[in-house]
Amino acid sequence: MIETFQANCLATLIGSLPLTDHGKVSDLIMEYTPEIPFWAQLPVHKEEGMMVQFTPGLPGFYSDNGNGFVNTDSESYDDDLLEFYEDYMAVIEGKIELDISRFALKEDSARGFFVFLDRLQTLAAPPIAVKGQITGPFTFGTGIVDQNKRPIFYDPQLRDAAVKLLAMKARWQVRRLSLLQRPVMIFFDEPALAGVGSSEFTSISNEDIRQCFEEVCEAVHLEGGPHRAGQPAAGAQPGPVGGPQPGRSGHRGPADRAVARRRRAPGLPRPARAQQPRGPGPGRAAGHPGAQQRVPCERGIEGAFKRRSGDLAGRHRGDRARVAGLRVTQGRSRNLRFVRR
Repeated sequence: MIETFQANCLATLIGSLPLTDHGKVSDLIMEYTPEIPFWAQLPVHKEEGMMVQFTPGLPGFYSDNGNGFVNTDSESYDDDLLEFYEDYMAVIEGKIELDISRFALKEDSARGFFVFLDRLQTLAAPPIAVKGQITGPFTFGTGIVDQNKRPIFYDPQLRDAAVKLLAMKARWQVRRLSLLQRPVMIFFDEPALAGVGSSEFTSISNEDIRQCFEEVCEAVHLEGGPHRAGQPAAGAQPGPVGGPQPGRSGHRGPADRAVARRRRAPGLPRPARAQQPRGPGPGRAAGHPGAQQRVPCERGIEGAFKRRSGDLAGRHRGDRARVAGLRVTQGRSRNLRFVRR
């Protein structure tokens, strides 16, 4: 697969469109964004809403007349959660193919993806790149609620399951789109990040959000798909708002700037504005403190994971331990006829 490309200001769009027919939408996409086409999400169909479209496979999720929630009081919830982690580890360890797992998109909830794949097969010339998208972990975690209307992001166990679900669905997209032998881009749709730092999310730390993004981005990179154009400055913690956003490369949000101000040592002068790169350039200027640590998009697929291999292995060990712990808990629950509160 071709892993690099020059965008050269070519256009692509967000996936959600206010239309009804997937076939006609696909034709419009190929007509107006032929160089970097994308699969369409049509929220006029309730199963293609921003949240619900990626909920299949989430343990404990129920949908009632379009109103979905996770029921942690259900008698089957503990079993569902254990089964989820067992499926996840089976895919990670190669015991189950990703394509036939719970993490694959299905045509009944993501018809636009499959119409897009079929349409690409009819093109006389391949596109320069292709684009997929998925709801980001923060927006998903704060938009999906439990039976008490509490966002699942506040439940560490459910948050972890949701992040893993999104990571694997994004990875599946990259795998399927990579069959075209063209570069693949994945957009994480994160409108809820605009509220970071507000009173609504005061109890959510930047570190919590950063960890969620690390996991989903690692999954994309494992399959060879870039998710953004750059890396944070040397010594800075990579934050969810600080990373370049689609169409706004190098953008730093208000929450990220506030964190940067708090971390700046007393008396340390503000870096010269010229040192802050703008646009999708290849990297920082020579001599910049972060120049040697920057991983350009073209080399990030392999290099980033060499640096993070220890973290990734540690995370998988933690996942195995979590599955083992759930199995023990399940056994005790059955023996003691434990009723979950």
